Amino acid sequence: MTYGEFSQNSTTPNPPFPVNVSSLKLQVQGVNSQTNTVNASFVYNYKNGTQSTQPLSGNTETGQGN
Repeated sequence: MTYGEFSQNSTTPNPPFPVNVSSLKLQVQGVNSQTNTVNASFVYNYKNGTQSTQPLSGNTETGQGN
């Protein structure tokens, strides 16, 4: 389940990411208010049609995470 999603494509004259990336997406998969944790994924879509995903996690109370 995805709780939230934000994406940005490279249609601007000066994209804020490398020229081989067509879009970036941040997907929030889980929020646990009891443990103050958030799990998400950072999805890179490349102009050659491939995709890579970096898992992210963090603690909303301490601010620690990746």
